[in-house]
Amino acid sequence: MPTKRPHAIILSILSLALLSFISGCGAPDGNQPGNDTPPSSYEALDSTASVTSTFGGTGLKLSISGGASLVALNGSLTHDTKAITVSDGTYTLVGVLNGTGGVSDGNRQLQLTTDINGYQYAQSFYLFYTSGGTVDSAVAGVGGVVTHPSHVPTSGNGTYVGVAMGAIGKDGRVIELTNGYSTVEVDFGAGTADVMLTGFTPEFDIGSKISSPLDTIAVNGMNISGNAFSGGTFITTKDGTVVNITGANTDTFAGGNFYGIDNNGIPDEVGGIILSTGDAGSVSGMFIAD
Repeated sequence: MPTKRPHAIILSILSLALLSFISGCGAPDGNQPGNDTPPSSYEALDSTASVTSTFGGTGLKLSISGGASLVALNGSLTHDTKAITVSDGTYTLVGVLNGTGGVSDGNRQLQLTTDINGYQYAQSFYLFYTSGGTVDSAVAGVGGVVTHPSHVPTSGNGTYVGVAMGAIGKDGRVIELTNGYSTVEVDFGAGTADVMLTGFTPEFDIGSKISSPLDTIAVNGMNISGNAFSGGTFITTKDGTVVNITGANTDTFAGGNFYGIDNNGIPDEVGGIILSTGDAGSVSGMFIAD
């Protein structure tokens, strides 16, 4: 099982998003732009081959002034030189990854974390946007070498098991959810994916354990489009009983992507982000699985 230690900055972004007014949210574009020609093989993120891969992902963007939304990232990664291009549809960051997986152009800073080990194609990331030297927004999510849309099957099933983290905002406090597990059940024929996140350690701060109003976050019936999946029905439970954390007027936004390909010709890994907010509280989650 891959390492599950959460990144403190990513948890902070997930937590702060729960305190923001949700605006402009929507499902990310299912087909990540990039090279229209399907690759003959897929390179791992840490590969040094002279190959350029399509880079994509889904993140939760938080504005410091208020507001949060899901964004789709797309671009490219040249493995031998570590040259990377990443666009969120509004701004494009171009640079070269340093030895720790970071890149900055002075206005934007992208960091691929190394905290969730054991995956070849997908990794958690955070992205800071600065204006006049001050951070004005940030993104946390999952990105990497996305599966070409033509390599996503249209029949059969797949089960992915991996890691999860998240946060709960309720009653004026934020509970961080660490050390969780994720299970993603994919029906390629029906074009749907069911995501379940569970087994969390609830904490105010890492190391300060408390009780949690939920033990499982699930989104069922997410729709597959190209190399991505989004939508679905959000549900939270505790000890097998449905619990309503968010209350009335709840909006849920969930998105994820397929990454790489395995020896059986199906996507090797999945990863994504969940955000649900209502009058009574909010819940967010992130997952990577293979």
